[in-house]
Amino acid sequence: MKFVAGLVLLAAVLTGCGGSSSSDLSAAAESILQRDADTLASAARARDGVAVQAALVALRRDVAAQQQSGGVSAARAQLVLAAAATLARDVPPPAPRPSPTPSPTPESDKDEEPSERGKGRKH
Repeated sequence: MKFVAGLVLLAAVLTGCGGSSSSDLSAAAESILQRDADTLASAARARDGVAVQAALVALRRDVAAQQQSGGVSAARAQLVLAAAATLARDVPPPAPRPSPTPSPTPESDKDEEPSERGKGRKH
């Protein structure tokens, strides 16, 4: 249920159904951020933690760029990021990468008698 609520909240924030005026989100910014939100929603529906994290990074970057260029107000930017975080919170985080296992060390001297190690074999 939280997942659906997150989708609805994110859609509402981007379409202006939150009591905000349309002047705090330009048409260009809405298009860019809607694309990012769609990518995030698809990743979240697939329960793909890696894709969700990548989509969040892209959304945050685009929100910051749009805010800096005046395409989105600070208040709307905060709402978008909060809605995205709510949506992403319901998706399991990406699994940690397994740590590399050390390669086995050669044990060629193991079969030789202690007194024979390092002397080489006589033919």
